[in-house]
Amino acid sequence: MDLTDGPILKKMLRFAVPIILGNILQQLYTAADRVVVGRFAADGAAALAAIGVTVSPLNLLIGFFVGIATGNNVICANLLGAKNNKDLRKSMHTSILMGLIAGVSICIFGILAASLILTWMNTPQDVMAQAALYMRVYFLGVPASLLYNIASGILRAHGDTKRPMFILMISGLMNVALNLVFVVLMHLDVVGVALATILSQYMSAIAALWIMISRKDVYKLTLKELRIDKTQMMAVIRIGVPSGLGSMVFSGSNIVVQTAMNSLNSAAVIAGKAAATDINSLVYQIQAGIYAACVSFAGQCFGAKKYKRIDKVATTATALCVITMGTCAVMCAIFAPQLVGLFNTDPDVVQYGSTMLRINTLGIIVYAPAETYLGCSRGMRRAMAPTMLNMVAVCGVRILWALFVFPLNPTVSMLYYCFPLSWLVSSILQIIYYYHIRKKLDKQEEIA
Repeated sequence: MDLTDGPILKKMLRFAVPIILGNILQQLYTAADRVVVGRFAADGAAALAAIGVTVSPLNLLIGFFVGIATGNNVICANLLGAKNNKDLRKSMHTSILMGLIAGVSICIFGILAASLILTWMNTPQDVMAQAALYMRVYFLGVPASLLYNIASGILRAHGDTKRPMFILMISGLMNVALNLVFVVLMHLDVVGVALATILSQYMSAIAALWIMISRKDVYKLTLKELRIDKTQMMAVIRIGVPSGLGSMVFSGSNIVVQTAMNSLNSAAVIAGKAAATDINSLVYQIQAGIYAACVSFAGQCFGAKKYKRIDKVATTATALCVITMGTCAVMCAIFAPQLVGLFNTDPDVVQYGSTMLRINTLGIIVYAPAETYLGCSRGMRRAMAPTMLNMVAVCGVRILWALFVFPLNPTVSMLYYCFPLSWLVSSILQIIYYYHIRKKLDKQEEIA
């Protein structure tokens, strides 16, 4: 798909909708993990809490290398817009090999450090053993997860968003089926959920790589070309490392929030948070899909030096994001108890989860400009500065809130107010930075 010409909204919908649907399906399947374990495990609330407490540390370790995949997406889109097929092939093969090496490294580290990480987070003892076991099994699937993210990012840079969506649909159905077998029939509880996840991740990675191997164009993956090209590796690192660091620090701030929550020493609070997070993530996938579209649109337009079109991309994406997410957020707030009750029927879990869900889903609307303008900045190869701004806004606000404001009134509501506040600050900073960069590009064109 050529993203440098034609109607922006129409092409954005064509590009983003398959990503959004794929992400929502994947998130629904992840939510199905929680529903199955929360309903059918021997102690559903404890099992749900055990999985929920691992989300932030898992995202912390995996997020860095998913950021590298974002860097590869930007570089591929730039090279495609500039019609530089030679370097494009070098970049994609370099990224695939980097993903494989990184995935194996994280897998080994995560298995060895799982218990230590959870101990640092003050994880309640009644969920510690199950949480550590879940993390160790889950880390076995990290190599597949990273390879899929890199391969699907390469396909999306080319405008191919449908086939990654179909892969997620199939792997998700496989995940749900395996959940029922491992948890309901075999009573493996959290281990069963983790096994279902990693098997579906390997299926996704194999399918995405096979699509690339089977292609007949410049995006064909050839095993004998898998090598590290230093020039392309550094180009990917310049974009990917700031994105990855931003993701890590973002997850790190969530670990601080999770640690503060763990201090309440309540499995019901943690279980409610796990359910609310899964539902909130469904709404966020709209934003994630539009963000991915912004990266590819801006990447191709930047490579083609069509800077003013990027401005229209940013405003169109922001409006689309606010309207769609706002509608979903209101519905989630209205039906919060019913949605949380799908995961676990314990009254305390439902109460805490509903409170978190309402604050997060309504608050995330103000984060839409941050994601769209951040995506456009990264597409223009500006990675470090917007990442630092995001880190200061999101992570700084959350950490300061958890350390200094929350102790004054240690309740679930007080803790979660840090999320909408941090999102609002981030949106303001990203918009200011974007237009600062655009003015610089306009001046460079005038001088040229």
